[in-house]
Amino acid sequence: MSETVRVPRDSFRFCRYVTAGLMWLGVLSGWTSPIVLVWVLMVVNAITGVGGAPLVVLYTHYIHPRRISPYEPLDVGSIRFSHTLAAVVIGVALLLLASGHAALAWRILWIMTLLKTWSCFFGCPGGKLYSCLRGKGGDCCRLTRRPPAA
Repeated sequence: MSETVRVPRDSFRFCRYVTAGLMWLGVLSGWTSPIVLVWVLMVVNAITGVGGAPLVVLYTHYIHPRRISPYEPLDVGSIRFSHTLAAVVIGVALLLLASGHAALAWRILWIMTLLKTWSCFFGCPGGKLYSCLRGKGGDCCRLTRRPPAA
């Protein structure tokens, strides 16, 4: 059984909306500062886990007492995998930008922005990939060529 952590539902939503908004700000304006901030958040999230994620902590301590939402269990491994994957991909794009490969870097950042937006409304693609790789993803496990776990 995977380790879970319980956080206010809206705190996790807040984190997803803020990071997606920062990504949109970055790709639409051409500014790298918001994207660097998202990268830092993803690195910290991957290290601390969802319970220690800065935006989740901020929401939980300052907004949640005034706007109560139910707690929901989240799979720690799935979230950590997703945040690590996002940090790596965004980090590679930032390195590409710094090394003069701007066209490729911005394409990667646009894809990440779309994936971050997707996760706001339909669920996390990184979490789905994690489930597939662990054999718990239903019919998506064609990727690993093994039957899904019962």
